[in-house]
Amino acid sequence: MPTAISIWVWFCAYLNCVGWTLSVLHQLNAAGYAVALLLGGVAFMAWWKQTSGRISPHISWRKLKRHFRRPFPLAFLILAAMAFLGGALYAPSNYDALAYRLPRILHWLAAGQWQWIHTDFNRLNTRGCDIEWVSAPFIVLLKTDRPLFLINFISFLLLPGLVFSLFTRLGVWTAWAFLRHGLETSLQMEVYRRAPGWTKPILAQIGFDKSQI
Repeated sequence: MPTAISIWVWFCAYLNCVGWTLSVLHQLNAAGYAVALLLGGVAFMAWWKQTSGRISPHISWRKLKRHFRRPFPLAFLILAAMAFLGGALYAPSNYDALAYRLPRILHWLAAGQWQWIHTDFNRLNTRGCDIEWVSAPFIVLLKTDRPLFLINFISFLLLPGLVFSLFTRLGVWTAWAFLRHGLETSLQMEVYRRAPGWTKPILAQIGFDKSQI
């Protein structure tokens, strides 16, 4: 699990670096992202080939099956399935996404770079760009916003283990830590399920990840 979380955080960080770099080069387009993702994929495969023997987790399906027989993990699994179906079946409906995040991504892609947008709606310019840079390659390469829910979905799937690990390392009683992270994450998943779209869980993940270093 720590390896999966680290890969996901590094992937999101890489896409942020790629977004700004392509913007500086005025190559914020499908070709630019294709080259960047190809280079990133080659670098990842080289890294994985060198380290997979030391970090590859051993998945015990019997243990996993026994784990999801417990009430909280089972509830989380059900909510995760509902969240996935909500995102797969319904178009994004989150206010932030539709009001300024998607519009400014489309504006930047049309301009071929990051650009200040002259408007009275200041959220188009004053909000952080992290989730936008992660989402831009999906939009420019797939020509749709439907897969964007996967950014949230993957982040929420990885969050429970990260919260549990943090609480136990801080000395919180294991049972209470399990209960706490189960309740909190399940509530987050429920909120996301009811409003399929696209918020910013990546920041929470990075914050928890840093706190364990």
